Amino acid sequence: MNKKLLEVRLRRRLTVVQISHLAQVSEKTYRRWEAGTNFPRMYNLDLLCTTLHETPENLGFDPAGYAHSVEEESKIEFVVDDASNPNVVTLRKEEVETIAYMLQLGSGVNDVAKVDNSRRQAILEILGITGMVLMPEPFRELVVSGVRTSAIGMESLDHFHDLVRTCWKLSSGSEMSVAEQILPTFLPKVMAYARQQSPYQMLAAGIASQGLQLNSILVAHKLDMSAKIAMCDQAIEYAQLSRDKNMLVAAIIQLAIAQRYANQPKKALQSYQLALHHVNDISPLLQARVYVEASESLAVSGEEQGALKLLTKGYEVFPDNPQEDVSHLFADCGRYTLALYNGLTHCELGEYKAAWSGYETINSEKADTPERIRLEIVNNQAVSAISMRDLDLAVKHITEGAVGAKRIDSSKRFDEAQNAYKLAKVVWPMEKLIKDLAPLFH
Repeated sequence: MNKKLLEVRLRRRLTVVQISHLAQVSEKTYRRWEAGTNFPRMYNLDLLCTTLHETPENLGFDPAGYAHSVEEESKIEFVVDDASNPNVVTLRKEEVETIAYMLQLGSGVNDVAKVDNSRRQAILEILGITGMVLMPEPFRELVVSGVRTSAIGMESLDHFHDLVRTCWKLSSGSEMSVAEQILPTFLPKVMAYARQQSPYQMLAAGIASQGLQLNSILVAHKLDMSAKIAMCDQAIEYAQLSRDKNMLVAAIIQLAIAQRYANQPKKALQSYQLALHHVNDISPLLQARVYVEASESLAVSGEEQGALKLLTKGYEVFPDNPQEDVSHLFADCGRYTLALYNGLTHCELGEYKAAWSGYETINSEKADTPERIRLEIVNNQAVSAISMRDLDLAVKHITEGAVGAKRIDSSKRFDEAQNAYKLAKVVWPMEKLIKDLAPLFH
């Protein structure tokens, strides 16, 4: 039994559920660590040490020679985005970890030889999509030898920034699970470095905040809203250290979304009001996002005039070339954001036809819309169709939402599609087309 790990957890008054969230592992895996029957991988140990402010030794682990745990095999679907030949490739967990290893240590493509021949080309395509540079030699030594975090320099931080960019790209398609595997390989190191006084502290803090914001999006798709809120709080803290108003407002927006997902509308509105307080100090793209999302929050509160006014302002300030906006990487915003919140705002006001029209504007933006957001729009279109009593549209969008949620492995999007299905059963209790949807949710 690992008595040191148990003592630290009890001293911090943490439950197994809470500490497993901090380590980003399942409760079952964490219990094995505490029982002494298994050991964390290095990136999970780094995350645990960083979060608890403890050394590996204080947690009962010898960083020089402990054995890596062999966890249950899981599979991840990766969509090779080729319009002429679309393929879904299933990667085993160790294969995803090979990608993470190559990205973290800068290994050459020959390391793909570790992977099954049938999947090797897919992994090479993943690495090609990311456009990643190899890990600079100074940080290769840092990771391998365990040199203290203070040895990180500008070259390594540039690489970390590229890794965050890569993870954002992966999360925009059907590869959220791959991004979820990669983030823990480097984020704890950036977080630790950002807490130290150095010439690069503000830059590191900004990278840490970006990584935490993205991580909060990923855990939300697992329906872990308490973890999302905790990560957003951390992202705000690091954004404040970065002294970057754009980063700060982006983190506040993610917190507001977390509060909305957690059915805390008053707290969400307070967060949007805080973001609006900084609106004159941020980029046009983030301004547009704050306005349109705050409009939906006001609509929930019944403030129709204020909601419609903010929605209009969002469209007015949205930049002609959003990809050139300074916050484009982490703003997680595009014309699809306008479409989503146009629809949500009108839906909250009971204007279902106007909501449908708002959602429909996404059709001209499909090429640039992240799949996780496109499916959110699809699920909300299903609700609008039900409210308009349009059976055929409701069936079409419930089906598309459920199938798409499974494809990207999003429990959040699947939950939304299932809620629309339940609503449809109430509206059309005897309708065969609705009954035929049941297998989608088994």
